[in-house]
Amino acid sequence: MRKSAVLCLLSLLLILQCGLARGAQDLDTVTLDGGIYRYRAESDAWYLEEIVPGVESLTIHGMVEGKRAGWSIWRNTDITAVDPLASVKELVLAADCTEMESYIVRELLHLESFRVAEGHTRYRTIDGLLFEGGDLVAFPPAKAKGDTYALPAETRSIRAYAMTGSGVRHLIVPEGVTVMERWCMVQMPALERLDLPTSLISIPAPFLQDCPALEEISFPAQHALYEAVDGVMYQTFPQALVLYPSGKKDETYAVRPGTVELMEGAITATQYLKILVMPEGLTELRDTVLQACDTIEQLVLPTTLASILPYTSYALPNLQSYALSGESAYYQVVDGVLYSKDGLTLIAYPAQKAGDSYAIPPGTLRMIPEAFLGNGTIKTLSIPDSCGGAERLPMSQLTALERLE
Repeated sequence: MRKSAVLCLLSLLLILQCGLARGAQDLDTVTLDGGIYRYRAESDAWYLEEIVPGVESLTIHGMVEGKRAGWSIWRNTDITAVDPLASVKELVLAADCTEMESYIVRELLHLESFRVAEGHTRYRTIDGLLFEGGDLVAFPPAKAKGDTYALPAETRSIRAYAMTGSGVRHLIVPEGVTVMERWCMVQMPALERLDLPTSLISIPAPFLQDCPALEEISFPAQHALYEAVDGVMYQTFPQALVLYPSGKKDETYAVRPGTVELMEGAITATQYLKILVMPEGLTELRDTVLQACDTIEQLVLPTTLASILPYTSYALPNLQSYALSGESAYYQVVDGVLYSKDGLTLIAYPAQKAGDSYAIPPGTLRMIPEAFLGNGTIKTLSIPDSCGGAERLPMSQLTALERLE
């Protein structure tokens, strides 16, 4: 009898404990305007972690029950997985949401418009786009998908990451825009043409990246600072290449004569380009100019080039040969490999040079540490005694190497 009573009491205590735990869990979860927020004691804040299934208009809050609220729901990058945010077509900023983080928009691939609560003190919307004054803060990724779109005439600047993920095919930036911030246009897979206004006075490099379909950049009229030549964007003085469109379909491109500088990220993620010819007058090729240029097979260097930074080769994983446009005072090319003019230093070996064996010429004294960066073809390498032996060889770069001679 006593044993039975004890068991009964333990059962009651277990039921009570489970009920209290469930009640505490319920207290830590709030469903509000289509979003499910959970409280995190470690940060003393609420976080939006789920949405109500099927909700199309989601309101985000900056405060929940008197405490700060944030965003913590992420789209699964696995394309076979269900997107938890696929149903959201409209994002509404509550009056207490006074900070819109750009990374939120990157998660909302199906978003078509923004809306702000009446009387919002910071943001406003124009044609479903989110603005702060005349600054474009965020563009809904699914708006005008595959179409031509002209940004509103009220636009005065485009903030960093404002256009992230947009599916627009042809974007027209209106007169009156004076500033485009760094990285203001990234991950725009459908963008083919970009029209820029003459009012622009500040375009930091790079302002655009990961737009693989882009074929043409244009200005509708004469610009004091910039120009487009055959769809490629240049700064006029001093003459500099600002941006080569990744999707431009030419297999050979010669940078415009008279160009003395290439901006950071000027040639990035090329889709068709195989032969790139650098202009006479260029004296330095920085390693931030070329980025992820997987299609380039030959790089032609000018005779005026006095400095090429070693990590340039890293951006050209399928390069087969270097070449010079004429007699250089600084470099020589031997069978597609770049050496110093005196032949004493091996500067750069193309990552995909034909053949699986290579003999460094006798008389070569040294090789720079990054000489074989990205190489995956050499199986047999012959090193002359003059070069100091295998101990000076950057072995980690020669991933396919099987034998040294």
